[in-house]
Amino acid sequence: MRADDVPRPVVVRTDRYPDGNRMGAHEHRKAQLVYSPDGVLRVATAAGTFVVPPEWAVWVPSWMRHDVQASTPLTLRSVYVEPESATNLPGRCCVVSAPPLLRELILESAALPDLYEVGGADGRLMAVILDRITALDHRPVVVPQLRDELLLPIADALETDPADGRGLDEWGRALGASARTLSRRFVADVGVPFATWRRQVRLLAAVEHLAAGEAVGTVAFAVGYESASAFIAAFTRSLGATPGRWFRNDAAAPS
Repeated sequence: MRADDVPRPVVVRTDRYPDGNRMGAHEHRKAQLVYSPDGVLRVATAAGTFVVPPEWAVWVPSWMRHDVQASTPLTLRSVYVEPESATNLPGRCCVVSAPPLLRELILESAALPDLYEVGGADGRLMAVILDRITALDHRPVVVPQLRDELLLPIADALETDPADGRGLDEWGRALGASARTLSRRFVADVGVPFATWRRQVRLLAAVEHLAAGEAVGTVAFAVGYESASAFIAAFTRSLGATPGRWFRNDAAAPS
């Protein structure tokens, strides 16, 4: 039975994703908290692409079109929530913490039948999960999606090689437009300057490298930083914690 068709406020599902799997763009009435306990997860939406390691999750609101992607084999755990079941659920797609208590609750609830007794112990377990979701810590971890056709070659180049150091002057010569034109179009398209957008591209690529166990120094150079210290500083400013804190099991990064 599809999660949307289950007459319960919270439904938990577990799936296995093979290497490189893409679910394909889809949407559903129930909102979704999606995370993997053993791999890096990508969730692509019209607003941008969200990348998270196991200690973090992505919240997808009701009816938001999205594509769940995996670059390595992983287990996918999803919590589907009726939008009317709580008044303070996030209204936009965002990255949220997945602390140990919530992860254990989701693991426990995955074994329950879809039609659990709402007024019984199983229903109380699901109610606690819902309470935990409404209290999660949010992080601004997203790469805004470029739509301007003039800018798409820049997005393709940085997706292939995040260390690509070309600035707007060089890109302007390659694309037949002035640096000023490109700068204006970046802000108009994604709401942030080119440098800010590129930093997010690099940091989210770094999340995937770090989750694979690569050393911070190696990752720093791979995504275009001249030193590990510069990379750590940029990571901390943008994501709210050092790489080491971000990948801690308790996900208790400082605000």
